[in-house]
Amino acid sequence: QARSHFIPEALQAAKLRKMVRAGKLREPDVAPLMGRLGSWVDCLAGKYSQMAESSSGKKKEAAALISLAEGHMGSEDLAEATKAAKDAVAMFKEVGDKAATADAERMYVHALCCGGKGAEALELAKEAMEGYKSSGAKLAQGKLLLSMAEAGLEGDVESAVASATEALSIFRSEGDKTMVAAAQVLTSTLCLKKKGEAKKKADE
Repeated sequence: QARSHFIPEALQAAKLRKMVRAGKLREPDVAPLMGRLGSWVDCLAGKYSQMAESSSGKKKEAAALISLAEGHMGSEDLAEATKAAKDAVAMFKEVGDKAATADAERMYVHALCCGGKGAEALELAKEAMEGYKSSGAKLAQGKLLLSMAEAGLEGDVESAVASATEALSIFRSEGDKTMVAAAQVLTSTLCLKKKGEAKKKADE
């Protein structure tokens, strides 16, 4: 039954990825969250497409769900993206893969944020981050710190900048170039927002 459930998801994910690469899909511009990138810059679809091809069982299905979630983000189907990401989180937790669970949680937080559920996303990211911090999973901790920063984009910018800066420091110390770049992108966005808010106050 698990395999019959997996096959259509894998095929759908592959179709959506092709459309994204062909430029037919884009990340959603969900008002008022224009410019939000989140896990989109983590390049998760390619990574988990390979995992889906080389794994089996729950891990294979969970990997396909991450690719599917990113595809749904590209087609602006937030409800399906959120569901796929949430299911992927549960499955990766079940198989005990912390690194993959963190990636799925980032996708889940991103989907919630794009759907205007920033408060829920922030709470989820904080709880997950604290768990990784206590277990010493540094990369996972950094990824969820970055998700906390994304979730705080429309709220406390100072706290969001602090989270993104801490995440960047972790990624640099761990030598993860992809996540360093992701953290730099979000930090730049936050700094621009911070400057914009300061200018607005000065003009008032």
